[in-house]
Amino acid sequence: QTPEDAFSGLVACYDALTSRYLYSGGAYECGMFYLDCMTDNGGHFNWNGWMPGYDICNGTATPSCSFSRLVWQAAYEAIKRCNALIANVDNIEGLDAATAKLYKAEAKFMRSDLYHFMAMGFHDVPYITAPQSITEADTEKTDRATIINGVISEFTEIINDLPVDAESGRITKGAAMARLARVYLYEGQWDKAADLYKQVIALGKYELFNDYSTLFTPAN
Repeated sequence: QTPEDAFSGLVACYDALTSRYLYSGGAYECGMFYLDCMTDNGGHFNWNGWMPGYDICNGTATPSCSFSRLVWQAAYEAIKRCNALIANVDNIEGLDAATAKLYKAEAKFMRSDLYHFMAMGFHDVPYITAPQSITEADTEKTDRATIINGVISEFTEIINDLPVDAESGRITKGAAMARLARVYLYEGQWDKAADLYKQVIALGKYELFNDYSTLFTPAN
């Protein structure tokens, strides 16, 4: 109901990304950063039954795979929060239009990021872009091509609504451009991806880290 509530809603969207099965998981949970752990690259082909994803590693996954369920639940919890913010932030009394537009852009980035991830892993999934009631909860799957087109459209829409610079941890214009470029890479649209990456470089805000061996240490 207040601008503070709107900001809390945005924080809740970011918070949902910290699920162990999305962006903050370790090797035992296999969040997005650790999916290679379920391949020969991770050397975890000898995982046993207590580790989520072991059945994917061993090629024995079934529809009851716990890892798939946990990722699905975490992603749709985050998507639900984003949908709620996008649908309601314009109605917050006392929140200026520019801030509301920024909050929506950040939430749309998160939602499209997750839908691309889900389309990569599950192919066709329910493409829900508005809050649902209990009676609407049984949702049919949407074909992957429609989801990807929606993701591309939404990333394209929000790029210029995001700042070049933002406080640490918040989404920027460069992040949206790079994320859209990644979608194009997965879709084999090389020229579009290259053009966007060149635009990211032209922002003058990013450079390659000078010592890869220390990139993932606590200090960095």
